[in-house]
Amino acid sequence: MRIGLFTDTYLPVTNGISFVVQLTRSGLEALGHEVYIFAPSSDSEYVETDPSIIRFRAIKGATYEEDLTSVFFPPLQLQKINKLKLDVIHFFTPNQVGLLGLMAGLKYDIPVISQYSTDIYQYVDYYPASQKVILAFPIAAPIVLKGRLKSWGRAFIEIPEDGRFKTWVKRLTAEYITSIHDRCDAVIVLSKKHQKQLTNWHTKSELVLMPTGVDPLAKPSNADISEFKQRYNIDSNEKVILYAGRISKEKNLDLLLESFGGFIAPKYKDIKLMFAGDFDYREELEQKAKLYNLRDRIIFTGHYERSHAGVIYASADIFAFPSLTDTQGLVLHEAAGAGLPLVLCDKNVSEIFHNDKNGLLAENDPEDFANKIVQILTEKNLRSRMSTSSIEFATGYTESKQIADLEKLYNRLSSNHKHIKFAGSVW
Repeated sequence: MRIGLFTDTYLPVTNGISFVVQLTRSGLEALGHEVYIFAPSSDSEYVETDPSIIRFRAIKGATYEEDLTSVFFPPLQLQKINKLKLDVIHFFTPNQVGLLGLMAGLKYDIPVISQYSTDIYQYVDYYPASQKVILAFPIAAPIVLKGRLKSWGRAFIEIPEDGRFKTWVKRLTAEYITSIHDRCDAVIVLSKKHQKQLTNWHTKSELVLMPTGVDPLAKPSNADISEFKQRYNIDSNEKVILYAGRISKEKNLDLLLESFGGFIAPKYKDIKLMFAGDFDYREELEQKAKLYNLRDRIIFTGHYERSHAGVIYASADIFAFPSLTDTQGLVLHEAAGAGLPLVLCDKNVSEIFHNDKNGLLAENDPEDFANKIVQILTEKNLRSRMSTSSIEFATGYTESKQIADLEKLYNRLSSNHKHIKFAGSVW
């Protein structure tokens, strides 16, 4: 098959979506498919050397620091897409490049799959600049809102007072996302949490629960682990609570910091907390951490390459994930594959998590979150049992297995695709 993957973020920008798109591409190519990626350029001077990657000029930082807002001329780009004779279009972001993929699918009668990779509905709470982007969505109305124009119109004209503005924007977001999804042959959801969300929004298209597959990371040598612990002053008798991933406000990391600084650190002197990763909230979180006067016990590693992730997980004893906004949390798959027990606030964020089996579900409360972490760290047999279970659950979501399921979905939708007539003059 000739497959087009459309995304508003891709390498060399490193984030969860870029990683998922790259995994999807490599997995499909390994099965013999021809894959084309459509994505923004990371900056104005970026030169693409891969002929299978089609880049668009982009403006950086429209909604947050690393955001890329693409600038393109649809008629010209659509002609280029048509020449590729794609069999399937799969888009990962409902922004400019994702919309281009949807437009191409509608115009050239190609099966289209949307992957619900980011909960934009929740991002309204954390990135005020994103509200401006959402308010610009009506520009796309002729493309995506067919059949929902009345609902969208009612939502848009009911501009509330300032106190309810954010709620109103979130309503518009739900209308917009649903309108896009209803124009697709199917929507891939990555967790039961968002399957329920899209169902409650009355999405008409088929919802397919399909988490991204992640293979276990390569095991580091004892020497690498020893060197890593020495670098961050971690003694052999100390236990490490790990969070790895993007250091951003919507990850609810204040909860983890408060749990450690207020409830764990004062009682357990042999436990340390590590934040591995970087992003726009890191500096503020570090300043908050200093208030606890625990400089030698709260570690910030900064940005790390995925090739070095194995030693980070191997140096930890438990993985803490307080996020309430993630669509699946790929780091949970990595942590489970490394044999770490998990502590979460959101039981439906990942299919890899099973409460009381490979981790514990905590309330969105610092004390309860701390109690769940301590329970696992202080009960050796419990920690060992959960570690074994994490590895077992991780084997059910390998890259090859999930890509094989994706291939089956492509084939099924191609066979069952309902041909449409979509006049280019509409948009």
